[in-house]
Amino acid sequence: MKYVIMSGRYETGTEEQKMMYTMLFGQERIQYFFDLYFHWYNLVHEMGHCIVEKQNAVMSKVAEEMYVNALAVSYYRYMGEDEKLAELKGRLETILSQVPSPVPEGETFLGFYEKIWNTEQINDVMIYGYFQLNSVLEILNKEDLELKTVLKTIGINMHDLETKEKCDAEIKSENAVLFLNHARENLLKMGVDVPEIRLELQDNPMVQCARLDISYKKLEEKDLPVYIDMRMKQLREEGAHEESDIVPALLDYYHRHMADGTFVAWLALEGDEVIGTSGMSFVERPPHFRCPNGKLGLLSSMFTSPYYRRQGIARELLHRVVEEAREYGCSMVQITASDMGVKLYTAYGFEHNGNFMQYNLL
Repeated sequence: MKYVIMSGRYETGTEEQKMMYTMLFGQERIQYFFDLYFHWYNLVHEMGHCIVEKQNAVMSKVAEEMYVNALAVSYYRYMGEDEKLAELKGRLETILSQVPSPVPEGETFLGFYEKIWNTEQINDVMIYGYFQLNSVLEILNKEDLELKTVLKTIGINMHDLETKEKCDAEIKSENAVLFLNHARENLLKMGVDVPEIRLELQDNPMVQCARLDISYKKLEEKDLPVYIDMRMKQLREEGAHEESDIVPALLDYYHRHMADGTFVAWLALEGDEVIGTSGMSFVERPPHFRCPNGKLGLLSSMFTSPYYRRQGIARELLHRVVEEAREYGCSMVQITASDMGVKLYTAYGFEHNGNFMQYNLL
């Protein structure tokens, strides 16, 4: 298995995105502390997720976050990076002394986050950010944490390094790949079965995650059952009322229009699992000034499984079907956007059309 760590850069973010991180990290030396956290410390944190999955270790998502923080802190302590860890700890203590806790009175920190982890609430930047920063600080406060013990928890027997060499590159995004590769090589020497991992720097600083490399493929007939299943999940999430069984009708539609070339779709996959979809239907209408050839693309089935959102997958799926419409000769692409999708389409370049109305014949 091959993994990718996607890490956004502060310096390329929008003003709104930068403001969110300023609220988390504070204004003083924001660029440095952003890079210290995400392009030094967090690289081993994210690598930890890859190791946990490779080991088939079973734990809740919250427990896994705590574990990979323990792995990152104990690794850097083992490598003698106490100065950087102390610097990170000092900044986290300052931040958390000024940020109100989102945990309701009477609930525990871990209990609260276990409860909300698979809900929309965890997508709130301040709520998720508080979890990450507070969990890192909790681990940093455990002075007796040892790397050998942490690795043993998931069944890894660690070998001590003969020599410990730090990566003394400057803390900045351009050097993140050096820190990542250095840590991976050290862990391999310790006997840790670290999978192959590449780093992908992103412009969006909100993107910070590790996952299997996502692949993309065009929809084929054999993929229709899972594609329809994803379509149904999308409709339910959007609040549609299931008044009838539309699966046979969907299957018939896709069969006919894939056959005559008036429907195309793309899938995003993590390994063999479909985790995102997009679709485009091609129709012809009487030409008008904004669509002089009358060829129109109707975007549909834009859906990404919740765990994989905000990682650039939806944008890639969107781009692929928009290019299909361009190749077909469409003058325009339209969609009735959900509230969740408006930001994506606006950022891509879609414009609002306030004249869209519909008349129900059934």
